[in-house]
Amino acid sequence: MEFNSYIDWIDFLSNHGFKEIVFGVKNNIKNETLYIEVSGSKSVGTDNMKWVIGYTYHVIFSVENVDNKLLEVLAEVLDTGPTFLEWNENSHLYYYEGTVYIPVGNGGQPWEQQKE
Repeated sequence: MEFNSYIDWIDFLSNHGFKEIVFGVKNNIKNETLYIEVSGSKSVGTDNMKWVIGYTYHVIFSVENVDNKLLEVLAEVLDTGPTFLEWNENSHLYYYEGTVYIPVGNGGQPWEQQKE
């Protein structure tokens, strides 16, 4: 599935039941929470004149059960699909990861202040 902007992607995810969507990290990992970080950018141009046209985001998702319906949602929206990362004995959660590429669009980026 393709998105035109970061905000379109977040709106889609927010409407599918994720308990929390976090840009960055938190002290404790929670069930059904999606953690997002920027892993790279795509730019065009020559020499000293380059423009960023999109970003690749790395996500980590935590669930209590491997048959969680939100993994299906991630399978639709991640370029790499959700890949099993590990089972954490302390939190009793399964961790999955993946990546998605989103072009720079009118929807802003997570580090920009959003308009109300």
